[in-house]
Amino acid sequence: MAFGNVNDSTIREVERIQAELIFNYDQFTVFSSWPRLGKLLFRDRWKRYSNILKSQFINAGTDTSLMTLQWIMANIVKHPHIQAKLFSKIKAVVGEGAEETKEENVQKMTYLKVVILETLRIHPPSTFLVPNAVSEDSELLGYKIPKDTTVNFVISLMGWDPKEWENPMEFRPERLLNREENGEPD
Repeated sequence: MAFGNVNDSTIREVERIQAELIFNYDQFTVFSSWPRLGKLLFRDRWKRYSNILKSQFINAGTDTSLMTLQWIMANIVKHPHIQAKLFSKIKAVVGEGAEETKEENVQKMTYLKVVILETLRIHPPSTFLVPNAVSEDSELLGYKIPKDTTVNFVISLMGWDPKEWENPMEFRPERLLNREENGEPD
């Protein structure tokens, strides 16, 4: 939408497509859970969904980015000590009184990186990764997975697993710092 001539009819069409996706989202989740079977059982629904996806150039990246930014802001507002530390770390890299920063400075902001990563761990913008097919017979957590089986990874459950994360729902960016390697994200 940022490029080219945008008129009222184009804006109304984008609104219609986005509304259709939002109001029918619960019907489309079957394609994340059972991609092959869902396409076979719900052919008309799949056709509607794939037509929306073909038209959704504007939504593919703005909604997930916006949602992530909102969660980052919510987390740092909820945890003022993290907000103060983040501000201090950014100021240390950018310098006192700087009005803008350079790309190379952003790369040096390790604490900002772990705030973002911790937010993504607790609040991933999508529940599932793109389904993958296993290329050879495998075993995962004691389960045998035959070759060519479609496997879905539930991102949120991985980030919330108490076997992997101490107090998984606690927002604590420091947990992602690897102190042995100059404080870089682990």
